[in-house]
Amino acid sequence: EPEPDPDLNPEPNVDTVIAVGTVSGVPGDTVNVPVVISNNTGIEAIQMELTYSEGLKLTGVLTGTALSEHTFTPSGTYDVYPFNLMWDGTSNSISNGTMLTLIFRIDDEATEGQYNINLQYKEGKIYNHDMENINPSIVQGVVNVSDYIPGDINGDHDVTVKDVTF
Repeated sequence: EPEPDPDLNPEPNVDTVIAVGTVSGVPGDTVNVPVVISNNTGIEAIQMELTYSEGLKLTGVLTGTALSEHTFTPSGTYDVYPFNLMWDGTSNSISNGTMLTLIFRIDDEATEGQYNINLQYKEGKIYNHDMENINPSIVQGVVNVSDYIPGDINGDHDVTVKDVTF
């Protein structure tokens, strides 16, 4: 399982938090994982890398409303690992909310358990318009994989009215 690199994600120097969501799914599912920024003190540029557990496959990245005034540049293809994420602007963005939605497919052979999603950055890769380093706190995400969906009585991996009749 990938663990955050101890040489990355420096000690926070602002109240800004970038949090990767925690979601659940079953093998073969596609899950949407939000990445949310809060208490944004003002950011002009961000360069981060995304790593994730084997058993997950990144299949898409959707931009959100936060930092939408900046240019977003991801790695060229989704099979690049680690996957790079970059926002660049000409002034500070102080917007909060969803920065991204990461779309992962859970491998058909994935076993039950927690699959990590890590965002990491190096000192100096996030800064404001005055070129001051911004070191936000990072909350890492998880995809909880189980072989059962609550309410799925007939075991077809979908909760429908059919489950009521079982």
